[in-house]
Amino acid sequence: SLEVLRLEVSDPPRPQHVTRTMPVDKGLVAVDELEIPAGMLVEIRASGSYQIGSWNDATIGPAGYPGGGPRDYNLPGKACSEAKHGAAVALLQADSAAQAVVVGECVRFVARSGGRLFVGVNDRDYRNNSGKLGFDVKVTTPDTQTWTDGGVQTCE
Repeated sequence: SLEVLRLEVSDPPRPQHVTRTMPVDKGLVAVDELEIPAGMLVEIRASGSYQIGSWNDATIGPAGYPGGGPRDYNLPGKACSEAKHGAAVALLQADSAAQAVVVGECVRFVARSGGRLFVGVNDRDYRNNSGKLGFDVKVTTPDTQTWTDGGVQTCE
């Protein structure tokens, strides 16, 4: 039987805000300035223009290829494999869990397990890409309804 229940309460984590611009030929890049606790609301906005691969001269943005593009080169996992090729993506990774989200131009999600944030484009053959992609990341405490709803949402 339980004799003592100890409950510790602390203030919520402070809001965080980081802006990062990265070349799209580096794969997924860690946003080292952030350590995201589980349960926090993460909003990521992406901007920029770039080319995916040396065979295609089309310039695209964070929404990815219109019509989807060559998904055979997408990153693994359900979220990325079903997304448009070349779309902006993020991966929130802890030791034993990862949460992948398609950013597009903007996404909001509640961090399921917390961890380090990695950002980049949805392309596993990234070395032949060119251009830059900017990410604006805000981490805040969600309101009760947002936390309860969870999931991934596009920004308003």
